[in-house]
Amino acid sequence: MSYGTVLLARVRPGRADDLRKAGDRWVAERAPVVRGFEETWVMVADDGSVVHAVRFASEEDYAALADDPAQDAFWQQHFAPLLEDVRWIDGTWEPPVRAGTTS
Repeated sequence: MSYGTVLLARVRPGRADDLRKAGDRWVAERAPVVRGFEETWVMVADDGSVVHAVRFASEEDYAALADDPAQDAFWQQHFAPLLEDVRWIDGTWEPPVRAGTTS
């Protein structure tokens, strides 16, 4: 199983496009050097809420990113100014359930 986090937040008014650009920049610049990164999903809701899920190969890989000063600097520069009421929920990802499959 994978490990990761879900970020719950609100995007600051008028900053949704900037948030998308910051996400694209993270994927281009940081994702290639982040050990164990598997995938990320982002939903910007109609009401301005943001749900961002990130999955890693292991808890150790996720912890390494969380402790990385370069990641913190990237977050502070590109994401923190765009979001408010940020909450992180960390844990183990269960296998996905897909349409047309049974357990």
